[in-house]
Amino acid sequence: MAWPITHMVAPKTDALTCVQCHAPSGGVGRLDKVPGLYMPGRRANELLNTVGWGLAALCLVGVLGHGGIRILAARKGEKK
Repeated sequence: MAWPITHMVAPKTDALTCVQCHAPSGGVGRLDKVPGLYMPGRRANELLNTVGWGLAALCLVGVLGHGGIRILAARKGEKK
């Protein structure tokens, strides 16, 4: 199989933007009509987004809380 040296990459002036393929639901993205294809930014599920951000926030709270407890415990240990 012979490939051109440019690897089929379009010149900068002809390059696509992200939105041209990753259009939100109901948009005019190039891949909007392709069935069975998951593409980030195309069809958002608000419940799933909320749960995901909630879990990320809980992880952050857990890490900060754990770090704070370790710092306080280390300070108590120095006073003895």
